[in-house]
Amino acid sequence: KNICTTRERNTSLNNEYTICSAQSYTRERCVTLLIFITLFMTQVKLVKFKIKEGQKQLWLDWYKELQPRKDEVLETLKNETVVSESCFLSEEGDYVYYFVEAEDMETAQAAFKKSAFTIDPEHREKRMASLEKVGQLEELFHFENRG
Repeated sequence: KNICTTRERNTSLNNEYTICSAQSYTRERCVTLLIFITLFMTQVKLVKFKIKEGQKQLWLDWYKELQPRKDEVLETLKNETVVSESCFLSEEGDYVYYFVEAEDMETAQAAFKKSAFTIDPEHREKRMASLEKVGQLEELFHFENRG
């Protein structure tokens, strides 16, 4: 019987998961569990941005422009392995909160930086002109109910 180690490396996500610590799984069972984790577990982040002085309308106009360009947005998200992306305006209207859910956050960021899609440099330009990163919020938990 070929027993897998307590930690199996998932190279596509570049993370380690303790999946066999209490069980004597065969290597095949561990691989099956890792495939399941790879297919169904995502990474999330929530970033807070301050809207730069006098730039609120620029950002609001940009989000309105994204709506009719939904097909372009979805195409680039797929390329980046991003499952969902949302932007929320704070109650005061001075901040936005940006939520991103991706199969792999490093892959998503790298794909965005080298993207050949025309919408990505436009998005980067609008974001840099109108938003200033305040910080990334700490993820306390993230549950998924898929499948």
